[in-house]
Amino acid sequence: MGKISKSKGGFVLKDKASNTAYKLDDVAQAKKFSGKNVKVTGTLDPATNMIHVTDIEMASTSAY
Repeated sequence: MGKISKSKGGFVLKDKASNTAYKLDDVAQAKKFSGKNVKVTGTLDPATNMIHVTDIEMASTSAY
């Protein structure tokens, strides 16, 4: 969970809790949620710090 932000060449999920940014491989889906707090479902590739996205949905505001 975190906020989607535009980054060089794509979008990232910024996790406020761990202060980490994860690259997202589905630019089209991520673009729809730019600037929003979301829950991303997918598989993390630890070598590249990229999430292979299967789903993005709005996060409940109580999670923040």
